[in-house]
Amino acid sequence: MEVSTQKVLKKMEDLLLKAKSAPSFEKQQAYVLAIKALCELIAEDEQLAERPTVPLRQPDIDRQPIRQMPTTETVISKPMSLEDANGSSLLDF
Repeated sequence: MEVSTQKVLKKMEDLLLKAKSAPSFEKQQAYVLAIKALCELIAEDEQLAERPTVPLRQPDIDRQPIRQMPTTETVISKPMSLEDANGSSLLDF
């Protein structure tokens, strides 16, 4: 959602009026800091508007053919028999 500069300036005016009528220095400083943040927001927005935009290249996802991976079949094999083996367990040495 984009907020117009005019709305931000109006908010700054409202905060300035509140700062002028603030009952304490701390409240006044809080309003001043909010105004400062809005000033920085507008300045940053204007800098972004001045910067030329470079369109991003979209990946050609739609044009790439979908390849199906070859399926691997499960091979059921018999246990290997070794003449020198001491037993059927892997832990038998």
